[in-house]
Amino acid sequence: MKKPTLMPCCATLLILCIIALASCFAIFNHSLDGASPKKITKYINKNYAALEMLIAEDNATKVALLESTENSDIVESIHNHEYNGEQITEFSCKSFFRSNYTSGFYHSKNNTPYAFKLPTEELSQIKPNEWRWNDTKDKRRYIRIEKIRENWFYYYMFRL
Repeated sequence: MKKPTLMPCCATLLILCIIALASCFAIFNHSLDGASPKKITKYINKNYAALEMLIAEDNATKVALLESTENSDIVESIHNHEYNGEQITEFSCKSFFRSNYTSGFYHSKNNTPYAFKLPTEELSQIKPNEWRWNDTKDKRRYIRIEKIRENWFYYYMFRL
């Protein structure tokens, strides 16, 4: 009579661990997403002149101009918001992990970091050119803002 082996159990456990690690890596480092800070920085630097011109245009023109920029496949939508009397243009980025987080970049004429989509919340500076906000009530929301260059900021919002 053959003794049962632990091999199938170990293989299943290994596969589950790999899936869990890949998920954590994607959520916390978001480098598997099309909207990583590195990719957005490269996109803004490469298309800086076109994006600066785009800021002054109406939304229909913005979409048409955006489609003409290189790597426009990373931007999902463009929205205008007003924070503290300042007009902000947001570029939401595409993602296949949409259920837990939102990321993108925005233009601030005043060169001001905002707790994006939570304008009444204050950010804490954690490094030069990097700010954070953590939800102190339920600890399920997190926002990180990173300055890419003058007037341009990357945002990342995580929600459990």
